Amino acid sequence: SAEAYREFARGGYKCPVPYVDYKFEDPPLVGLLWYISTCTAFSYTSSFESALRVHYYIHSAVIALLHAVLVYTLYALLKTSEARSRRLLRLLLLLSPSTVIYSVYNWDVAASSLLLLGVLYTTKEKYFAAGLLQGLSVSTKLLTLGVPFYYATKLLLVEGRGKSRLRFLAGFTVGGVLPFTLLYALSPRGFAQLAMHHAAWYCENCLYLAVIRDIWSEHHKNLFYSVVAVVAAVYLLYAYPWRGISAR
Repeated sequence: SAEAYREFARGGYKCPVPYVDYKFEDPPLVGLLWYISTCTAFSYTSSFESALRVHYYIHSAVIALLHAVLVYTLYALLKTSEARSRRLLRLLLLLSPSTVIYSVYNWDVAASSLLLLGVLYTTKEKYFAAGLLQGLSVSTKLLTLGVPFYYATKLLLVEGRGKSRLRFLAGFTVGGVLPFTLLYALSPRGFAQLAMHHAAWYCENCLYLAVIRDIWSEHHKNLFYSVVAVVAAVYLLYAYPWRGISAR
């Protein structure tokens, strides 16, 4: 708001709240981290340059920690594999170019680490923790929603495991639904801006870009929603290719 901005410019308002005081386009877990980092930076520094450094250091520390979790989780998942080349694959975890790029760009490492840790807990049949972690991943990056959808469907329709499904869904509700609900309660306008931002986003790395050369074309979105709807519907209705594969 204008009043919040003026108070912040005068130095009297140290902790502007994302979604409430200004537009913030990322999901609520990122918004919470952003609020903590900016509030800490402006509360304990005396210059804007110092605040920027503190803000950056906080995010760097969180991303570095979650990157360590990501590498550990991939290592643990590979240990469950029977592949003969898994030793080489473990080395590649540290050498992958995306490992370097996404350790300093955005919060992809955070979403990936939480998601794969949730997958690891699924293999251990700890379904509440699995749903919670996969839900927190969705609260960091919306595009990871496909994985908990897969497991929820698997536990419900394919294996018919009622109690496991309920534990998984309860965990996902806490990690992936409750944060968005709280955000809506805190700031309906901020929630709407978040939703509109993602709905209006351009074609980023779309497979269709080779054919449709305009990143802003509505055809990209229509194709995306159509493909997702068809795949989800086919999986829900049939799921035959997955019937021989257990949730673990």
